[in-house]
Amino acid sequence: MAASLNTLFAIVILSLLGKGFCQCELRNITVTQTDTGGAIHGKSEYKVTVTNNCICSQYDVKLNTEGFSTTLEADPLIFNKETGLVKNGEPLYPHESIKFNYAWDTRFSLNPVSSRVACS
Repeated sequence: MAASLNTLFAIVILSLLGKGFCQCELRNITVTQTDTGGAIHGKSEYKVTVTNNCICSQYDVKLNTEGFSTTLEADPLIFNKETGLVKNGEPLYPHESIKFNYAWDTRFSLNPVSSRVACS
């Protein structure tokens, strides 16, 4: 009986420790934008960098695309402007960044709205 309790206790402790090492949240996805100084079809060009600042991968990362317009089409495998999906839903690995450009009169608020965490 004591061996069973010790085993159960060890499983619970290891489970809690495992969760402690992977406490990723949506806030671990950051989006930065910089004005490139260029213009496309008379619109200002912006470079967007989406970064996963967590020790675990996050996939199905989506950005808010409400009202988003651009005269410069990004590769939909990098950023799909209709769905907001980044990297076609593939994982953004720990501390990985992905970049794309767009062009419009003003900068858009492309904040992250959802993701799923994958811890090993």
